[in-house]
Amino acid sequence: MSGDDAAAAELAARLEEMNARGCWAWHVVQWDAERETLWLIGGGDMDHGHTDEAHFEGVTYVACPSRMRHPRFRIANHIESITSGADMARAPGAFVVLVDCDTDNRHDHTACFCARSVRVARAPAHR
Repeated sequence: MSGDDAAAAELAARLEEMNARGCWAWHVVQWDAERETLWLIGGGDMDHGHTDEAHFEGVTYVACPSRMRHPRFRIANHIESITSGADMARAPGAFVVLVDCDTDNRHDHTACFCARSVRVARAPAHR
């Protein structure tokens, strides 16, 4: 397996982990273009806090709403990468991530961003 294939498989596994956590919503907390990071928080009822976090690295493009409901995260195929408009901003070693979701004012939306990797974790307990 090549390095790109291994990186794609790892990212796909982490995205599937996000999908399997059962979060009804994911919100963008911070996109730091200088550090190329994107931080999302997720949970079942975001009015009462979040249960999960995802920290993406190598982020060079973001075209997604700040609040995504019923999301499904996945790596875009070649055609989706091009038609999303994200492929031109994709850095070497990064992939176009698509999020099939609902938003505050639209159903069946597809958001996208470019990322190299993601770290998924349970949110720290609130005291």
